[in-house]
Amino acid sequence: ALLKTLEEPAEYVVLILVSSNVLMLLETIRSRVVRLDFARNSDREVLMAMERSSIDFRAQGVSESLICGYADGIIGRALGIENFDVFKQISAEVLEVLSLMPQGKVEFVLRFIRLFEQYEGNKEFAFYAVNSVLRDVMVLARHGNQSSLQNAQSRREIERLVGDLGYHRAASAVEILNDAWRLLGKNVNYKLMVGSTAIKLQEAMK
Repeated sequence: ALLKTLEEPAEYVVLILVSSNVLMLLETIRSRVVRLDFARNSDREVLMAMERSSIDFRAQGVSESLICGYADGIIGRALGIENFDVFKQISAEVLEVLSLMPQGKVEFVLRFIRLFEQYEGNKEFAFYAVNSVLRDVMVLARHGNQSSLQNAQSRREIERLVGDLGYHRAASAVEILNDAWRLLGKNVNYKLMVGSTAIKLQEAMK
């Protein structure tokens, strides 16, 4: 039925098939469609869209770099932030939890799990916030105090993490988080994935 529809669509219909991996589509489908690669928006375009929507994130203490980093070129993701207080609260709690990570103790595992269970409804940003702080640790460790940070308002806390984590342990943690995010996209059990990730991060600190 799909192939027949692609071959002979109604005159008033435009069909758009969206795929994250075009090679996963059957050849019989690929041969019947025109491929269009959609590029992500620039940071400037994301900020312009935010300004057109009258969302004054700067007045609420959220930096441009944090917004653009979170959006990752997807305007809808930035516009979808409904509560900037929650946005900032998650960022603050992430810093508290990550400050426990270098010690590699059970307290870190428990706090990490609690954080992601508490903000399950905002898990996308919670994952981003952890990655963002660790990215800043890596940048600061590699390039020094002149580096531009996504979490510039928390530079002092990040500097402490640089001393405790260093570049390589922060990079290992980012890799673990990226693996967890990919698993989440495959509909794995959320709580089990969070617990497993916390333990892997704890072990990476040893």
